Amino acid sequence: MFGRRKHPAPPAFQPRPAVQPGMAPPAPVQPPGPTMRSAANRLRHRARHGLRPWLVLAALPVLGGAGHAFAHGYAGSAAGFLAAAVAIWRLWPEMAKRPAVRWMATSWCALGAGWLAWVSLAGLGKAALLAMMGLWLPPYLAHWNLHRAHHGYGRTQPAPLPEPDELTERLRARVCGAGAKVAGASVTELPRIPGGRVFRFSLVPGKQTLATVLSATAEIASAAEIPLARVIAESMPGDHPGERGPEHLAKVTILDPHHPQREIQEFAGPTLDMATGLFDVGPYPDGEMARSRLFKVDEHGRAIRAASGIACGTTGSGKSRYAERKIMEHLASGMFQVILLDGQGGASIPALTAHVGWAAYREDEWQRALTAILRLGVARTRLISARGMSCWDLSLGPFVQVFLEEAHKILLDPVSLLAVKFGIQELEKVAIGFDLSTQVPSQVELGSKSGAKVLRDLASSGNVTLHRTGGQFAASVLVGEMEVFPHLLPQIPGMCHPLGYSMRTAPARGIRAADPLEWAHLFSPAPFTPLDIEALDGTEAAWGGRHERLAGHMKDPSVHGLDLGSVEREVAVMLGQVQEDQPPSNAERAEKVKISDHVWEVVTELGPIKREDIIPELKKRGVECHVSSVDQALASFKRNNWLQADKGCWERAPLAAVKEG
Repeated sequence: MFGRRKHPAPPAFQPRPAVQPGMAPPAPVQPPGPTMRSAANRLRHRARHGLRPWLVLAALPVLGGAGHAFAHGYAGSAAGFLAAAVAIWRLWPEMAKRPAVRWMATSWCALGAGWLAWVSLAGLGKAALLAMMGLWLPPYLAHWNLHRAHHGYGRTQPAPLPEPDELTERLRARVCGAGAKVAGASVTELPRIPGGRVFRFSLVPGKQTLATVLSATAEIASAAEIPLARVIAESMPGDHPGERGPEHLAKVTILDPHHPQREIQEFAGPTLDMATGLFDVGPYPDGEMARSRLFKVDEHGRAIRAASGIACGTTGSGKSRYAERKIMEHLASGMFQVILLDGQGGASIPALTAHVGWAAYREDEWQRALTAILRLGVARTRLISARGMSCWDLSLGPFVQVFLEEAHKILLDPVSLLAVKFGIQELEKVAIGFDLSTQVPSQVELGSKSGAKVLRDLASSGNVTLHRTGGQFAASVLVGEMEVFPHLLPQIPGMCHPLGYSMRTAPARGIRAADPLEWAHLFSPAPFTPLDIEALDGTEAAWGGRHERLAGHMKDPSVHGLDLGSVEREVAVMLGQVQEDQPPSNAERAEKVKISDHVWEVVTELGPIKREDIIPELKKRGVECHVSSVDQALASFKRNNWLQADKGCWERAPLAAVKEG
């Protein structure tokens, strides 16, 4: 019954054109609203249904009299039977589905044809008029009243509520009865949803709240004789989207064994609403779409600020697939550049490596990318300050979103931690946002005691996405007293609590892309302005050399597991046997000096030479070293203007004052 569900998308998707430097931002795309009719159309709709019987009734004596006067009776009779045949033919689709309509329409058409034949032959008299009124007026009055009172435009009939059954009675007796946890509350079943049933609990005002119902979810599951994971309790919706209803009302959804959330929610195209900055995360149990914020807009629907967030969940819960889907929404918007920092060396989201603006997979590249982002933020802040602006405008450059996959590993580096902390605090107003993805948002996971608290508070004020966790700790530190229990989510990939924009606490099933690489070819990031590129490059061409450094990293033997020394050291760091931020010993300092000398000799003798060719040359000379030591030596020589890099190749700088020996 349930399998894969594809969400509708435009038949021929065309990505939004990127905002070119100097161009005005694209006009916000207004979401299609419900089809509305004007007053004239509504009147015509009602008249078409309500006046049609009277028009036919008035036409019958006219046709009968014309047939008697001009067609000598027989032609009028034939016309009557032909009209009856045409009427039956037009009504046949509805008659075929409903036997009652079939017999009623056939009888009316036969009576009408017979009456026309009678009038055409005998003429229009009092007997004929009385017969017409007696045979046709009652059904026509019923037809007119039916369409006028119940089926006019804009009138909807609420779905009939089911009669109380055994389940409803069990809930009333075992959950709301005397001595039960929700004693005194009343239970009413709401209209059913596909794959489940919904009940409204009217609690005792001033004594019971939603927390009372949440504490009784086990009793509700026991009364319904189902697993606890299929019971969802939340507050009733308020009068406006995103608001909670009265505290004395609660909504309880009891899912069937094969509810729609067991389907795989397939990505079928971008869902971003440019007028609100929201995109679809996935369906709630009742089919309503959960939404999250991609960027912030003003009251006119213009994008003005970036949106940061944090995603939390255990291994295999769907964090990376959610980030992958969100990155595709950013790229498809035509207004974002995406920078991806992966603590697992590119293993989290490998399909999008070639499609993001900057992919950083090791510690030195994390620092380089985050430092470049800070330079960009400072330059943009000065730009809008000089122009007297309080927020960003797309005509000045694209939005930037920085994704930190496995953020707990990246934030162990003190430099990266400070950069991310400052970025979330200061850079949203210049269109630079951060998305953190981690397993547990604890002080240990997020770097330090002060840093972890700041990052949690700032990121959780935006988008918070809670996937399945091993305990309730993640929910308590991110959303406070909000009643969500991510450790009770079923072990279905993609199940999550998308919080921030919506106040609903029901879980949603996230949409995921089966082949993200195929979709990514349709999208392209928005180009940076020359001012942005200058700020990102800095003095070391950080932005310009990102592709060469990534290619060199992917060719590094340590990436493929061939450098056993680097593997042993990384494992030692994980186990706490080696602290990378501790001061180096005298022996380590001597070793670094020795490696720097060898690197200097190789570059001055063989330069221009690429970085990835330096280590094999050192090994030929019998020098064993790690790639990070070579990078540190090259960076030190460049800072002192002894070496220079051009298109990824290193050579001795001209006029460098170098003291040999």
